[in-house]
Amino acid sequence: MKRTLFFLFYCFPTILISQNWQNVCSPGTTFYTDTAGNMAAFRLDSLIFLPNSDTIYYSYRTIRDSLTAMTCSDTSYGSILGFRVILTHDGWYYLFNRFGDTMKINTNAGLNQSWRFCEMTGGGYIKATVSAIMTDSVIGQPDLVKYITLQAKNAGGTNISHPLNGHLFKFSKNYGLVTFYDVYHLPETVKTYTLVGKSSPSLGLQDFTWQDVYDFSVGDEFHYQGWGEDMGGSSTWKRIEVVMNKIVYGNLDSVDYVIVRCSRTEGGPPPGVVTSHDTITIGYNFLTLDTSNFFMSLPDEFRRVDFFADRNTRRSGVFHERQVKINEGAFFVFGWSIPACWSIGLWESWSKFEYAPGLGCTFHEMIEMWWSTGESLVYFHKGDETWGIPVSTDCNTLVDQLEIPSLSGKKVTVAPNPWSSETVISVADFRKEVHLELHITDLTGKTVFREDAFKSPYRLYRNGLPAGIYFMTITSGADAFHTKLILQ
Repeated sequence: MKRTLFFLFYCFPTILISQNWQNVCSPGTTFYTDTAGNMAAFRLDSLIFLPNSDTIYYSYRTIRDSLTAMTCSDTSYGSILGFRVILTHDGWYYLFNRFGDTMKINTNAGLNQSWRFCEMTGGGYIKATVSAIMTDSVIGQPDLVKYITLQAKNAGGTNISHPLNGHLFKFSKNYGLVTFYDVYHLPETVKTYTLVGKSSPSLGLQDFTWQDVYDFSVGDEFHYQGWGEDMGGSSTWKRIEVVMNKIVYGNLDSVDYVIVRCSRTEGGPPPGVVTSHDTITIGYNFLTLDTSNFFMSLPDEFRRVDFFADRNTRRSGVFHERQVKINEGAFFVFGWSIPACWSIGLWESWSKFEYAPGLGCTFHEMIEMWWSTGESLVYFHKGDETWGIPVSTDCNTLVDQLEIPSLSGKKVTVAPNPWSSETVISVADFRKEVHLELHITDLTGKTVFREDAFKSPYRLYRNGLPAGIYFMTITSGADAFHTKLILQ
């Protein structure tokens, strides 16, 4: 039977909402997390309307059972609720585990009413009972919720021991399953998940894009710690990046950031300690980045490129409750097992990248046969928000110097910094015919000082500025130097 495409169904979302207790397979994407923050999802890709008014909902395919190399993975199953879910005309939901066994939910069951949730070998079964019906908070919204308790029975109806005993799941009148399990593993393994977001209606946690990842503001500060190993030894480094300027092109089609960057590397070959301090421009073309299929993949979604497939997972509740997208490149390979199937690859190379909204790449690691490298975000300051532990108080302290290369190789010195009443700006090898312009802004981007300077050293006075953090740009023709000023 030909499937009815998703967009036909999406045009009538109110039909689902009006069917109380039957809004499990909402249009769009529904997100769940476990207690560790690992995320799962159900995305309604398509559906079939059956002649008897039953409906089959189809979600995206996942890649499953991939714990060891050379073990065949399951690429036919679906997301947390399975590849397909059936809703009957009389209000029963049918979900299917990895063996095709059925789990049943009676949406019309009243208080203390029971039914057979699933069958077990030997005639036993799991009994589901509506143990309570009360108003509860569902992703911040009040709704009527059914509490459904599970108990294993033998063929004679006597209670027996089972991992599901005493577990309950919650079913919401308007938002579907609030607390449930990864159906793939039921009934023997219990992996509990809680509803955290829906795209239709829009509630709670939502998906994010590359534009969200690289959404920086002037003044944002990021600190990183990295490591590397190769045939020449090992090294570690610390790096600070501060956003000094932001240039947006088109309808946020792309963006350039001017960033002051400094780093200190220790270890490796002589001289053992290497420092750098410079100003760079980094651009992000979102039209190009959006063609990256892996980034918009949902947890464990199966996407293949020839004989390779990445592993894409999610977690939440980190970096002040942000969501993190994780990509492990070429994690699976086809054809290494007999019979030929998908399995974890035994690679001489491997990579992992993690991204979060407003923070960019928060972690990366790459491993080859003879070398490895990685880096983690350990601290950030964005507006009034801070997280983590800084690698140093500022760039000058990190690199043990006040001189910063800029202006076509010249050295610019700002000292003291921090300062209270005045500071001195010096440009090495300054020529009187050189024209310098000083431009100072506060954290909001408002200009608080602008002046031409025709001498070096140049003495900068406080002039009534309140204590705080400011950003100074010194320009000379096409050259520019950026630094942070700290007024005490």
